[in-house]
Amino acid sequence: MFQLSGKNILITGASSGIGKACAVICAQAGANVLLVGRDIGRLDEVKSQIEISGRKAVVAAVNLADTDMIEETMAKFVVQWGKCDGFIHSAGIEKTLPMANLKQIDYIDVMKINTFAGFELCRILSKKKYGNDGSSFVLISSITSMIGRAGLTAYCASKGAINAGIRSIALEIAPKKMRINAICPGTILTPLMMKFLNTLTPEERDQRNKGYPLGLGECSDVAHLALFLLSDQARWMTGQSIVIDGGYTIQ
Repeated sequence: MFQLSGKNILITGASSGIGKACAVICAQAGANVLLVGRDIGRLDEVKSQIEISGRKAVVAAVNLADTDMIEETMAKFVVQWGKCDGFIHSAGIEKTLPMANLKQIDYIDVMKINTFAGFELCRILSKKKYGNDGSSFVLISSITSMIGRAGLTAYCASKGAINAGIRSIALEIAPKKMRINAICPGTILTPLMMKFLNTLTPEERDQRNKGYPLGLGECSDVAHLALFLLSDQARWMTGQSIVIDGGYTIQ
């Protein structure tokens, strides 16, 4: 039902986890995908997986902290494929530190990737020379933008800033029929999360699982929601932060 046939979609953090799942599902829905990440080898693997299905993909190793590099990459992409019809900003980092140990640079490092890069993509792709009218932007936020979690002050702040910023951006891009929304996942079984969970005791892991009435989430759960938000069926949704957490925050 949710199709992206002929659309050009950019995905950051596309080499693994949620970003990879988004790239594959968008391609399956008919999109041509621009895969952005740091690990060119893993990006090439995702590209090959997509091309087997008969869709087009191109990779770009981009330092998302370098805003000039983002625009340069988009300029090359537009020449090769044409304007973008949307993006998913899935790239993100975190620094797990007690607040007492956080320095200003730690906040800046996290915000550059998690928040500023997403907003910069909005700025660039809302320009007529880079993005088509009617485009849809999706930023991956987190339920930690709404609930507290010790040791994640910088990360939580970066995700909360996404939820706040998209409301203003939504109003500015609405005249072009462009939309922007955020997805706020709970615990998703990404490779990094699996690695973390394996460090827990059976009791600690059981306790974490008990917080999710529907169990822990899969990357595809987030990717399918992102696909809907990119599709024309979500044409009347903008400025929203949508929780997908298996029931964690309703308790």
